[in-house]
Amino acid sequence: MRALARAALLLRRAAVSAPTTAALHRPPPGVGPCLAKNQPGFFFNGYSTLLAPPSEVLIPPELLSSRTVWTPDQELGQYEDLVARVTNFHNEDKGFMVLDGDVFDVPIRKDIVHRVVRWQLAKRQQGTHSTKTISEVSGTGRKPYKQKGTGRARHGTLRGPQFRGGATMHGPKPRSHAIKLQKKVRRLGLKIALSARTAEGKFLVFEDLEVPSHKTKNIVQYVSQMDDTKKVLLVDGGDIDKKLKLATQNLHYVNVLPSIGLNVYSILQHDTLNGRNEANEELKEEADYFGDIIIVPFMDSYDLVVLKTIAIVEYGVRVVPAKHIMKCDDDTFVRIESVLDQVNKVQSGKSIYVGNINYYHRPLRSGKWSVTYEEWPEEVYPPYANGPGYVISSDIAQYILSEFDNKTLRLFKMEDVSMGMWVEKFNTTRQSVDYLHDVRFYQPGCFDGYFTAHYQSPQHMICLWRKLQAGSAQCCNIHVRRLSPYKPNLFDLARVEP
Repeated sequence: MRALARAALLLRRAAVSAPTTAALHRPPPGVGPCLAKNQPGFFFNGYSTLLAPPSEVLIPPELLSSRTVWTPDQELGQYEDLVARVTNFHNEDKGFMVLDGDVFDVPIRKDIVHRVVRWQLAKRQQGTHSTKTISEVSGTGRKPYKQKGTGRARHGTLRGPQFRGGATMHGPKPRSHAIKLQKKVRRLGLKIALSARTAEGKFLVFEDLEVPSHKTKNIVQYVSQMDDTKKVLLVDGGDIDKKLKLATQNLHYVNVLPSIGLNVYSILQHDTLNGRNEANEELKEEADYFGDIIIVPFMDSYDLVVLKTIAIVEYGVRVVPAKHIMKCDDDTFVRIESVLDQVNKVQSGKSIYVGNINYYHRPLRSGKWSVTYEEWPEEVYPPYANGPGYVISSDIAQYILSEFDNKTLRLFKMEDVSMGMWVEKFNTTRQSVDYLHDVRFYQPGCFDGYFTAHYQSPQHMICLWRKLQAGSAQCCNIHVRRLSPYKPNLFDLARVEP
């Protein structure tokens, strides 16, 4: 969604005419509902990616039927998205929401959970224990009696560890018991804990966590209706409701946490985990306020990312008419002015395709990004720009949208390859396209002088923005392994348009 917001920012600057506020929400003329169903032969049977079906159901049932809700017979750890029922304290049906398979359906690993719990418990130890050494014990330093002639053992001080009230040798001193654990392991532990509770059917999604009153009996009555539940953890995405806090503070078996405080140990300590579904509502409020976030009416998955690209194209053609449209990922930082300067170098009226363009790339037949011969029978991909950031002209966008409306647009699960395929067809059937290759649309990360910097966290983006404000286009490597500066190789220097 953030990619759409960034694309909208470029659209505003490159727009021919600025739309009114009403135009942002006005349905495009002649656009019907989205039929979320893939057809054989890489074609998509649908009309619009911007409008929900007339029934106002956010996710069409055709897509829901292709998703799997976990059952005891289903194998765990398949990274499949799950559909969870949304309810409330009165056990009323409030719809459903999709749980991301990368978080709620990961393989269970007890060793990871053990490491995370050990890290948590070690970190919570105060470490304030302290014993006195011989120099810290109060008392005289005088020798108690002479060395010889008394018949007693020889002593030099009464503050030694052998005397009552004396020092403690090798005793504990204040220190931190915390141990180091990589962030990726801690994140994985939280995913495993959530996946385990989801697989057990002990993860419940609530529309909200508001209770009618602060009376404890309301929570007691709700918990008593649960089967095989002794301890309940309520997780609120925002500020904890005051009445809920008062209603649960006397119950040792019900605890309330903000979402930012959710942790592995608390999840394991409780039988049932209840969360509040506030993300969609907050996203809708932000979309209504700014008017530049597109909420598409289909279930989010990697295979349907290409539909998001079509939604960006439709937004740039029908909602905010623009000369050029840029697509970028939500973890990509864009130097808008530099990109516009690069685009404006092209003669007005020409069709352009700008980005870090790959020529003669072959499909990977194994690994994470593998493509089967049924999905892509050709041996090479058409020339395509890397997905983190590229620009197309409005005539190409209009062509893509018309093909989509006519149900003749070929779709492929890798959206950047799909865009290259569409541009190539436009180049051969309509008019010539200028392919503008520039390595500064950088895909692996960031290097000084970038146009786009990929894989940037929010902290990186704030740092990059501050450096831009100071007049410097330099990278920010914050708590990450420094990327080596990009050095063009002979292949990059010799790249020519095919």
